Amino acid sequence: NDALLETRYILFHLRNGEASKVPPPFPRDVQNALQKRSACFALSNEPGAIFKLLACWALRNIDVLKVETRPLALGLRAPPSLTKARLWDYLFYVDYAVPADKEINEARLWDALSEFSLWHRDFGAYSSQVTRAEKTPQEWSDMIDLMTKS
Repeated sequence: NDALLETRYILFHLRNGEASKVPPPFPRDVQNALQKRSACFALSNEPGAIFKLLACWALRNIDVLKVETRPLALGLRAPPSLTKARLWDYLFYVDYAVPADKEINEARLWDALSEFSLWHRDFGAYSSQVTRAEKTPQEWSDMIDLMTKS
């Protein structure tokens, strides 16, 4: 029950579909909206593989916001170029902030990322409605009032 907690939603629709005519249900008055990009990578199972991948963003001062892993599956759900999977092979999902104040060379970044990955997929850039407002501590009386409101 924190006033600064935020719930995130993703809205999928066809570019020319019915939903494209309706404005997204997000607040339009968010201050300092963040531009984000999401991607997925399959890495070789060797020491330092994730370090090498993350270094591509770190050396460019790009903020990595989230890294998630999922076991690499075979069959219809596997990436097309990966035909063999072993125990402990994972897909890495990475969200990172697109810097607004400086130009980055996306092609050179993706060249570096592809050098350290077996397979990758860019899911694209999108505007995040997350604010960068500073979180301030709340008083217990404020939290109790918030929890008891119906």
